[in-house]
Amino acid sequence: MVVDEVRPDGLREPAMGWVCVLVEHDDTGFLGVHYNPLRRSGLKTVFTRTFILSIKMGDSEAAWSNFSLAPENEPLVSIVIPTHLRAPKLAATLAAIHAQDYENAEVVVVATPDADTERILRTPLCDELDATVVVQETSGVSEARNIALEYATGDIVAFTDDDCVPPPDWVSGIVAVFDAYDVVTTGGMQLPHERVYNRFPARVDESRILRNQLPHRRDRDDNGVAVGGMELRTFATSNVAYRRTAIEETSASFDETLHRGEDATFQRTVLEAYPEGNAFLPIPVWHNRDYTLRQFLDQRYRNGIAESGTPDGRSFMGSIAGIALAPLLLARSIHREDSLSTAICAWIGDVTARIGVGVGTLRN
Repeated sequence: MVVDEVRPDGLREPAMGWVCVLVEHDDTGFLGVHYNPLRRSGLKTVFTRTFILSIKMGDSEAAWSNFSLAPENEPLVSIVIPTHLRAPKLAATLAAIHAQDYENAEVVVVATPDADTERILRTPLCDELDATVVVQETSGVSEARNIALEYATGDIVAFTDDDCVPPPDWVSGIVAVFDAYDVVTTGGMQLPHERVYNRFPARVDESRILRNQLPHRRDRDDNGVAVGGMELRTFATSNVAYRRTAIEETSASFDETLHRGEDATFQRTVLEAYPEGNAFLPIPVWHNRDYTLRQFLDQRYRNGIAESGTPDGRSFMGSIAGIALAPLLLARSIHREDSLSTAICAWIGDVTARIGVGVGTLRN
């Protein structure tokens, strides 16, 4: 067995501003992670034989955000994390949650049985978080979130994913928005982590998110916050929070029959009762996925299949027309993106999603 205490420059000594994570591994791969609680800011690093996660807690206030609100109250916040077969990335997520600058929070992890995940959840890091761990026998993410809602006791319920890294002011920012605005839900973007930003799918994903999710229809205020409804597209459960009272009043739950779009359906249920009760949160979380081309195309295909079953998704005829006019789509992509290679990657992803819509429609 080897125990590594790793810095990004390869040195063994802890660096200022880094959180040290001890990772155990042998010839078979990942064994466990141990968190050093004495260093709670800066960078989170997890290295193993088969996984390399350089988790940088960068500035959450991006260039387009002037967010400076601070919480006026300290309600209990429940942080929900469903997880399935992502042990090393879950360790990074938990380390990021531990580094939050807001203290009155509880963590609810719903995990499918998996030896590596169980080792993560038995580490001192998880003990310090005093996380509620619920074992889920099946792997449905909607079911996992519904289970978590049964265990969450906070006045605010915040959702993130097991491959995301929220910045240290994520929870306090959520609370501050609820304090300052008369809303029942708030959410923001998930942007690719800088460790994978050199990959074309990551750049395409960021461009798509900035184009589709960053609210354009309404002016954001001096804090970078916009208030509205579903058009703000803040429903992604990697970075969204709800007032518990709104969930209970609307009997909102995640549709366990859907493979995609369950997060939008959940938020739509809440906002039907509160049409202007949504706020854009200008604090992104960092998406720690690998962004391989195969993963990117698989996601776009599955997104297309999911869109085929929703009223707000692309139409079958529109998708077929787009495939037939693929050269025009390429020209549009070249106009939108900042490089030819990124434009081609985005174009391939768009065509793949349209194929998914067609396949999904025929299946239905």
